[in-house]
Amino acid sequence: MNTNFKFLFSGAGLFLIPLAASAQCIATTDCATLGYTETSCPNGKGIKCPFGDTWACPTTETEFCEKYGFKYDCSGSGYKGGGESSCNGKYAFCNCQNGYEWKDGKCQRKSMIETSLGYCSGYAKFCRLGQLLNSDGTCTDKEEPNKKPIGTVAYISVEGCGQAIAPVTSAAWSTVDNETGAFSTISAEEAWNDFDSCGNTQKIIQNGDKSKYPAAWAAVDYAPENAPETKGLWCLPAAGVFHHMYENRNVFTDDWYSRWSSTESSAWNAWELEFDDKYGTGGIVSSRKDNGNREVWAVIEF
Repeated sequence: MNTNFKFLFSGAGLFLIPLAASAQCIATTDCATLGYTETSCPNGKGIKCPFGDTWACPTTETEFCEKYGFKYDCSGSGYKGGGESSCNGKYAFCNCQNGYEWKDGKCQRKSMIETSLGYCSGYAKFCRLGQLLNSDGTCTDKEEPNKKPIGTVAYISVEGCGQAIAPVTSAAWSTVDNETGAFSTISAEEAWNDFDSCGNTQKIIQNGDKSKYPAAWAAVDYAPENAPETKGLWCLPAAGVFHHMYENRNVFTDDWYSRWSSTESSAWNAWELEFDDKYGTGGIVSSRKDNGNREVWAVIEF
């Protein structure tokens, strides 16, 4: 039987009050018959009868936790505690961690495409800047048999969150003068710290279709031919990604043409990659959004 608990604080005491499920049939509402025989509990800790003013008072925390079903430690690879809290370090039930699923009676890791592409999985800590990201979530120094490269690793955070980049097309950032709600700043130094590529992209496309915001939509609609299943996972890179690439330009060997970021600087301008850094702004520069002579590249999180 599943029991829902509502947690209340009264002074120093923690009250756990069982809520009767609507599907249950209550045979009796007599508190004493149900085991609620005490008028109060030491330190106010116990269970109050839902049909009256008497209490059930387990004598120890261990007894209390065991009596009310907290008996699982949820240890082991892929498991986490279920419910809103634990009792004496144990849980009423267990769930599977992100990247795992309940299968054949246990939590098992999902396929690589589900666990490592499209969000921060932490797998990037096993990769290096400039490596190839493959469709199975692995990183390699060069193309390998049975691997499908989809991008170049452009950014890895200290938490192991990565973004890999790939070329898409050329387009204007927008055809309208408008701030979309994406991260916006006139300071290059502030733009260096914007890595929210996909958060920015979603805000941009919510403001209009591809005729108004062609660059962001080109990134969203992109998928490499060898990995069509990744469509919908790609985003317009944030300015911080480009600055990070500039700071590590010894790793990257392409021609470094101007590329749009998803970071805005005003209703009329957005930040773009500028490899020669002629303005001293750390490899990015603010440019008119309606300038269509800019490359569009896309990133995928992993």
